[in-house]
Formats: sequence, structure tokens, C-alpha cells
Amino acid sequence: MTLANRRLSPAGADAGVALPLAIFALVLTGSLVVALLWAGHLESRAAQHVHRAHSARLAADGVWPPILEGADSIGLLLLGPGDSAVVSWAGVPGRLVTGAVVHRLNTGLFLVEARARDAFGDAARFSVQVLAMLDSSVTPGLLRPVAVPFWSSLPRFR
Repeated sequence: MTLANRRLSPAGADAGVALPLAIFALVLTGSLVVALLWAGHLESRAAQHVHRAHSARLAADGVWPPILEGADSIGLLLLGPGDSAVVSWAGVPGRLVTGAVVHRLNTGLFLVEARARDAFGDAARFSVQVLAMLDSSVTPGLLRPVAVPFWSSLPRFR
């Protein structure tokens, strides 16, 4: 065997290293590609959940103002102290389900619990509680939100 043939032959310490190394590189590259695709999938699902939760929050925040404005026409002023009424409110058709429960706490104080949830499941829910006081000085039967203390979890109004 000549010197040139010896250099081209695979015999020796490096015999059989190229094929396992190439297979290892392909497996490593494939696993990195799969990991990146899976991370992108999880990110898009997380963004969908955030969007649904934000939509539920906006829907719940939009339920209680019309209830306070139309308290007389809905019949909330006919409730006695300690009574409650369920008020159905239309959400976004096919996407959100909204509703509210109004509790009359005493002669002039009401608690409105507005709720919204995603129509596709229970993944996105949001609830808002608003204290309202009967204010007949300007308009008879008008309910207006009450400012709550800073330590309360209820929304604050100025």
C-alpha cells in the first residue's frame, strides 16, 4: 500500500467517527427545531388565554353601568333589604356570557356583582363588585357608585 492510499483509508484511530457524529448532529438539530416549534405553540395558546381573560374583564366592567342607570326600569328599587335579583345581560354573542346579581343591602345601598366568562369554557372568568347608593336628589331611582376604602378590592371611583 502506498503512502497516498494509507492517508485515504479509514483505518486507524479515526475510523467510524464521522457517521455517529453526523447522526448526533442531526438529532440535536431536530430536537432544537421541535423545541422551538413547541415554544411557539405554547406562546400562541398563552396569548389566546390572555386575550380571552382581557375580553372577560372588559365585558364584566361593561355590565354594571347600564344596571345602575336603569335600576328603576329593571325593578331593582322594588327589592326589600336583604333581597337579591339576577339580571341577565347580553354578552358578546358566541364569545362571552355575562350576567349580574344585585343585592339590596339596606334601604339605600346596593351591591352589584357583575360576572363574565368565556363561552368556550371556564378558562377566562372575571367578576366585578360595585357598591351603589340610591341617590334620589337629582333623578328619582338613580343609583350611583360609591367610593370604597383603599384596602377594599372593589373598584374605586372619584
